[in-house]
Amino acid sequence: MSFGTHPPTEWAIPEDADALSEHVGRGREVNGWDLSGRNYAGAKLCGGIFHKANLRGVDLSGADLREATFVECTLDDARLDQANAH
Repeated sequence: MSFGTHPPTEWAIPEDADALSEHVGRGREVNGWDLSGRNYAGAKLCGGIFHKANLRGVDLSGADLREATFVECTLDDARLDQANAH
């Protein structure tokens, strides 16, 4: 598998919804990241895989979460209003 010029260990934590959408859209997992308190409202995260991610207090309102998988993630106080999880 080719990671281009940035192997997984060098991927930066996305700062906004567009950057997180791009990361997930490229088929990359969110594994062990601390995303707590960030604003990812409206992110397109369908099919994303989140593993042991800290999503405490994250704003995912209006996000597209269809077929997203959350394994051992912390979602305390996360905002999920208007999120599409169907």
